Amino acid sequence: MDLGLEGRRAWVLGGSSGLGRAAAASLAGEGALVAVSARDRDRLHAAAREIHAAAVPLDLTAGGEAVEAAAKAVVGELGGLDVVVFNHGRPAAGGFAEIDRDQFQVACRTMLEGAFAVTKAVAGHLVRSGSGVIVYVTSSSTKEVLPHLFLSNVMRLGVVGLMKSVARELGPAGVRALCIAPGRFATPPVLEGTGGSRVDRSSPLGRLGDPAEFGDLVAFVASPRAGYLTGCSVVLDGGHLRAVTA
Repeated sequence: MDLGLEGRRAWVLGGSSGLGRAAAASLAGEGALVAVSARDRDRLHAAAREIHAAAVPLDLTAGGEAVEAAAKAVVGELGGLDVVVFNHGRPAAGGFAEIDRDQFQVACRTMLEGAFAVTKAVAGHLVRSGSGVIVYVTSSSTKEVLPHLFLSNVMRLGVVGLMKSVARELGPAGVRALCIAPGRFATPPVLEGTGGSRVDRSSPLGRLGDPAEFGDLVAFVASPRAGYLTGCSVVLDGGHLRAVTA
């Protein structure tokens, strides 16, 4: 299936490793022009070379001006923007009792304020695209509260609310907004915790997700083939969630 992404201009945040890198690789593999951002410059430039993408360093905790500058640099590299994938590293684990104020504030700056700042910085470009798409990477915790992941449970629900508002307000200008809510994938931090095993007995499929499977879903939802998909969260968790949600 031709996804119609040839020549589309895509910015993937958190694109140096894990799910972000997989999304960038899938978009580039479909012919999109891709820029990737991340905090770790060495890892970012290495990933960009392998993906054949432009590298634009960005630390989301640096605030709105840093995000604006990065967005301007991306537009300069790509000549515009059609697709944005908002993604970032994992927040600190722990329940409410374990999370301190500093961790809460860092998570808020990265996840919620970061999503707002990125959306503000790219909205005009996506409107000018005529068929812009912004994909927010959240978590299955937006559908079912997960133990020991207080920050994910709290912040990502705010991102879902932001996405819903953006989808309604920018939809008339041709912009689509949606979330992808992944479950457990074989990313470096997860594999470190499992000792390299990809077995996941909590999933009906019995395994962790392959990041490439996530990347391919990003490419599909960002493509014209998914042109009627907006204002929603797509769960990709191997059937792990037991909750029934509308």
